[in-house]
Amino acid sequence: MRSLQAASKERASHNRKLVTHPLSDDRVPFTKEMKATHTILVPQFAPYQTSIAEAALRASGYQVEVLKQASRENIDYG
Repeated sequence: MRSLQAASKERASHNRKLVTHPLSDDRVPFTKEMKATHTILVPQFAPYQTSIAEAALRASGYQVEVLKQASRENIDYG
């Protein structure tokens, strides 16, 4: 927790502007029925995080594909 606090304070001391991406008005909400027809694309995290995320989503009934490499465009599209 202390290292998280230190990192947070250090980040706050930098005068960087936070970049946000506006949400599109034509987004379609994900429904329970879509679990059977849609695949969730999961980018690579740390190896243990990726395997946990993949296992948890699959156990919940979702179709999952872990991307070998993901660009920013892939992540935004997903």
